[in-house]
Amino acid sequence: MSQRNSNAISSTLAIRPQLATRVRELTLNSVEGHHRPPKHLQLSGLQRLRLVDVDLSDPWVCVAVATSAPSLRELSLRDCSADDAAAFHSLIGRLTQLRHLNVERCRSGSYDQSIVPNVSIPTLLSLSLINNEPRDVSTATVVQALIEHPMAFQTVRFLDIGIASGNLSSFNEFLRAVGPSLRELRVGVIPEAVSTHLPLTPANCSELRLLEFKMELRREAQGVDPLSWVPALLDTMRAPKLRLVKFVIKAQSATCKDLVAFDWDKVACTLQEERFASVCEVMFHIHHAKDTVASFIRTRLGAPPNNRGLRIVQRATSSK
Repeated sequence: MSQRNSNAISSTLAIRPQLATRVRELTLNSVEGHHRPPKHLQLSGLQRLRLVDVDLSDPWVCVAVATSAPSLRELSLRDCSADDAAAFHSLIGRLTQLRHLNVERCRSGSYDQSIVPNVSIPTLLSLSLINNEPRDVSTATVVQALIEHPMAFQTVRFLDIGIASGNLSSFNEFLRAVGPSLRELRVGVIPEAVSTHLPLTPANCSELRLLEFKMELRREAQGVDPLSWVPALLDTMRAPKLRLVKFVIKAQSATCKDLVAFDWDKVACTLQEERFASVCEVMFHIHHAKDTVASFIRTRLGAPPNNRGLRIVQRATSSK
């Protein structure tokens, strides 16, 4: 539902309120300032709710969350906002049957730890927490507020995180709490925010089956290694059940020359250690490179150990 059709939908539900109970998926997109939800609206069958560019205090959001709490299984928040980051905890805490949570580029004006409620979501299986704006304090505040309270996420098995270095220390503590339950970890550090020190040690993620590094390589970053965090993080990993190590690189028209700074020797040596003996496949997925880089990667990594595959997939090679 968007600004265009909110009035029509409100009118229809006001006339036939029973239709609301049959809604299984709902998207609220920029509905602020438009027709209020009809009185006695009950979204009691809602299973998937997507909120895009809305304030969490909007009446539509409040009604949707309050009336769907027992049935809602999936919640996606993208470009949403709140006066205080604690509002995100309050919203999530009402959804005790939630299984999948996605939070991307959400903003808040402040963060008062004293009003953060105790939240527990025992059914939560997957969490995606993405902040692609490292210089935006308002988005970093939401990320910080969520990862500083890991108790709500201790049952998460699939974690997808995109984070700036300013949040890494808190994320390290977050991993200490949720790491033992994780089966898949996908992690990316925003290139502009990478520092020489990486306060991240995921050694307690011992049940991992998949480890994915999400990397961005930009040509304007020549002379700087924006991927230095990758071998550093890999070196701390202790996951005896790990089966797949995956590198997803958004190359943004970079060439083989731009990949030279990456510490290939460190990655190759680390993956050949006994603690990675369970790994069956190492995969590289390259997006938008200017050159064909498969042979370059194979040369740099060398021959994989026995019984291990090396797979390289490259998509959308840029024209020169």
